[in-house]
Amino acid sequence: MNYKIVTDKQLQYIFNAVIISRIEYRSQLTFISEDKCRSLIAPYRILFKHKLNISKCAPNALMQTRLLYNFHNIYDVKI
Repeated sequence: MNYKIVTDKQLQYIFNAVIISRIEYRSQLTFISEDKCRSLIAPYRILFKHKLNISKCAPNALMQTRLLYNFHNIYDVKI
C-alpha cells in the first residue's frame, strides 16, 4: 500500500474492519500482550502517518481520538 493512492478514510476502514477483525479471529485462543499488540500495529501506524505527510514522531493519540480517525486499539478490542 506504500505506492497506492488511498485516502485516510480508506486506510481507517481497512484497519478497523479488516486488520483488527483478522487479528481478533486468529488470536481467539491465545492472549496477546500489550507490547506485542503495539508491535503489530506499528508498521500500519507508520504507513498511515506517511500517507498523511505527518512526522513519525507525531503522537499516536491523534489517530485514536474519536474526533479525528478513531483507530481501534487491538489490545482494547481483545480485552
